[in-house]
Amino acid sequence: MAKTQTLSIFLLKKGETVTSSVDDENGQLQSIHAKGLPSVASFYLVDSTPKPPWWRAYFGIQNDIKQVQKAAIAFIPVEDRLFAVTLGHSRHKLKDSSYEHDFGLLVTLNCLDREKLKSTDVVNPEGARRQRTQMPTYSDLNYFDIDQDATIFQSLTAKVKKEYEDLFTFVTGSSNIRISSKKASSDLPALCKELLYCYNKTEYLEIFTNILPEKDPKKISKLNSKLLQSLTDGDDKIVLSVPEILDFQNKYTVKFYGAGKSNMHSDVYLKHFLDYISSKDRSIYTDDVDFFKKYGLQLIDENGNNLNRYNILRCLIYDTNLEAKDTSYHLCDGKWYRVSTAFLEKLENTLNPICKPDPLLPNYKETAENDYNVKVSESMANGICLDKENISVKKEYPVEPCDILKLEKNETVFYHIKRSTRSANLSHLFNQGINSLHLLLDETDARENLRNLVLQKTQDKSKANSLLSFIENRKIRVMYGIISHKDPNKKSRNLPLFSRISLMRICKEYIRLGVEMNYGFIKHEK
Repeated sequence: MAKTQTLSIFLLKKGETVTSSVDDENGQLQSIHAKGLPSVASFYLVDSTPKPPWWRAYFGIQNDIKQVQKAAIAFIPVEDRLFAVTLGHSRHKLKDSSYEHDFGLLVTLNCLDREKLKSTDVVNPEGARRQRTQMPTYSDLNYFDIDQDATIFQSLTAKVKKEYEDLFTFVTGSSNIRISSKKASSDLPALCKELLYCYNKTEYLEIFTNILPEKDPKKISKLNSKLLQSLTDGDDKIVLSVPEILDFQNKYTVKFYGAGKSNMHSDVYLKHFLDYISSKDRSIYTDDVDFFKKYGLQLIDENGNNLNRYNILRCLIYDTNLEAKDTSYHLCDGKWYRVSTAFLEKLENTLNPICKPDPLLPNYKETAENDYNVKVSESMANGICLDKENISVKKEYPVEPCDILKLEKNETVFYHIKRSTRSANLSHLFNQGINSLHLLLDETDARENLRNLVLQKTQDKSKANSLLSFIENRKIRVMYGIISHKDPNKKSRNLPLFSRISLMRICKEYIRLGVEMNYGFIKHEK
């Protein structure tokens, strides 16, 4: 009976060759004969320099102990494309810009049995939050609680449909594809041909219809030019991130490549990369189509060994559009995604009616949000500043009730204020409001803590007692105030794409809770 082998397969981009796709500056690749492959294929052994393990010096061991990792890459041509089968720790030898980063994911989405998923890695572009969800048994896609409006898949592990079981039994797809197969090495060209067929299928469109990969080369070129311009302008909407889930039990450092020696960094920030470019007297040009191939990010382990390399495009997260009325675009993991016009209209139809057109609160002139909240609350009739206060129950994570509480005759208004229209800051703002409300509705102790705060600040027992009654009877409103230089008449268009998606989701939650919610803009005076 044939033994099942786990294979890791990459699809190189059109026009890539063995020479152009590998990084072999140290001459570690050695071509050797592999009789189990057809003559058109090629096989390379990857040798690494023997190094002593870190614990040799740590424990003062005198013996000459060195370790070396053996790896290899098989290159298999299929039709007009070239596949790379990486064995051992050889994937880091492939240039990050040489292969299709959606290959494994799209093959998996097109071939998987949707009732037999085991694991998902997803990224929520708002705040660049990455999450892995695993099930103890194969489960339906619905059990993974995927938000189809705001989630981009990075990796999936699942069993495949019956029609593919003769090729492989289960599959993990991300930029590459990892499959379990009983195919002999001589059958790999035929297997890769089937994978190429699966890559070009469109079943994945049945799962996601709002956020789709952009395939038009002309639009991608324009989007890349716009991204380069934003990098030049120092646009603070761009986020730099390692494009995969890391095991933070291990210690990593980061350096950049493409312009010579780089400083080592303990974390990933866009400023570090821009400083690196600037320190080498390099400039960013909007027509430099090779910019994203030149530069990248390198992970280093605690022993000083080079781990995965990523071209800088894969590490950037950014959203934009090409024309005022055009579809919005989002960059994630080196791929541009477009958001359908119909979905954008749905966002506007949901969010614009709850946007307050008039100035929500007085103009912002202060340098600190807390100073503004204190000043505005004092100018309000029955206004109370609760910025930095806490209503959580004992020994739990602190929860701020709101920034400003306004006690009106027939209801109570919770104001949540944030200076910025950056996605990560808005995510904090929106979640602050809904988390505070959930706590107040669910926990008697939290309501009592809020009552005590009001009593402490007003010395008015009747108002403090009325507050509890308003909360319990849903006679409350939540108001999000966003401090910004932007034109308030643009309403939801002032918000980043995925912040709009997040706000729509939270809006639905307020409706389920029977609580009115609005948002508006506060003019930021320079």
